[in-house]
Amino acid sequence: MAILCLSGQPLFLFIKTRATTCMSDKTILVYLFLCLVLQPFVVDGQPDNDVRDEIIKEVEYVMIKGLAEITQINVVKNATESELNYDEYQVLFRFIPANGEEVLKILADKEMEIKISYKNSEVAVGPAFIKQMKIKKGTRYSMNLYQTRNINVRRYFFKSKAIENDLFVLYDLLVKSLCNKLTSDDLTILKINKLSDAEQNALIDAEIKNGLNNSALKSRKIAKSALQFLHKNKKLLHEYEAALRVLSAKEEDIQRKYELKVQLKKEKKAITQAKIDALKEGFTLKQTETEIVRGCEYDVLPGLAEVSSIRLVKKGADSKWNYDEYEILFRFIPMEGHKILDNLKNKDLIFFLHHRGEKIPAGPEYIKQKNVKAGTRYAMTLYQKKDITACTEQYTYESKSLSNDLFEAFPPRPYFGTLKAKLDKLEQENKEK
Repeated sequence: MAILCLSGQPLFLFIKTRATTCMSDKTILVYLFLCLVLQPFVVDGQPDNDVRDEIIKEVEYVMIKGLAEITQINVVKNATESELNYDEYQVLFRFIPANGEEVLKILADKEMEIKISYKNSEVAVGPAFIKQMKIKKGTRYSMNLYQTRNINVRRYFFKSKAIENDLFVLYDLLVKSLCNKLTSDDLTILKINKLSDAEQNALIDAEIKNGLNNSALKSRKIAKSALQFLHKNKKLLHEYEAALRVLSAKEEDIQRKYELKVQLKKEKKAITQAKIDALKEGFTLKQTETEIVRGCEYDVLPGLAEVSSIRLVKKGADSKWNYDEYEILFRFIPMEGHKILDNLKNKDLIFFLHHRGEKIPAGPEYIKQKNVKAGTRYAMTLYQKKDITACTEQYTYESKSLSNDLFEAFPPRPYFGTLKAKLDKLEQENKEK
């Protein structure tokens, strides 16, 4: 009788011969049991003692394979109270390292949280995500934990194919699944007004990925299986769209704070240099720099823009841009050693988006994306001219943090409502002909 025992090393062959006839069947079963129990712990098909160092953003992290055991699933905020507009859940887990590998003391028996992530930002998961990932208390999932002893950075993070939490990976998986269903010959009528915004966007993205060039939109027909897939994942798509909106705003805020920090550092350095130059050459102020902007020479003033007020001035129905127009006022605070014109000092300036010489008011989506709030400061460069007759504008401005490129009038992807209106108009014209 031959028995194979997997021990993590080459397979061993146990043969029951005359020399081992004294071993009972029970003894053999015990032997088999020990073989299985003593074999190395395996996750994702690889031995978990395969620990290796990785450099991520110039920080050395040690990767440990193991399991995540779900310990708690609790609602922490209702949809009516959440900026995500869905019930926010706190999903906690404990990490169980493979092969007895040790985690940092701060992580030992620590409950960690699963959140949807994008770059450096995270948001709570929703009920549709929990259902999609089949998350239940007590369930274990394979996971890689990354940890570092560097106390000046994020101490740990995790990755898991079983519980994917990267927003764009999650969304791409859904879109790919939808792509596979779009080419079916079993077509049905597409009623655009029956689809939610999240379903519409997913359909657009899937058709772009599939190279179908909005065929469903133009023909007003869609594969039945694709339509069923959209309806089935409606709540999940809504959660992903909401997460994208909130996470994008968070990332914009992080970028703004970083740029402000860089600007303040430059300002401090410039002030120090100006004092050194003044001591060396007897000057009290740094000579003003000039720059050509939109065909006119301006004096350059680095500094900060502080938003003083935001108010709605025109509803979308009355706007030629078809969105609610907002007036954003700010005051410019020049860097030390630079002087702003008297007629601009302590004056509220209007913030506009520029496009081919035209000034366009900001809309709600711009304000959301840039996280514009009264009292917030942004790094900005002001361009001013003493001679008001020399240029069409006495002043203008540029800011990487609060970029004033056109956003509202040319959104990144088409909206179904707009396209539907165009298609309806074309159909009406064809009928009249």
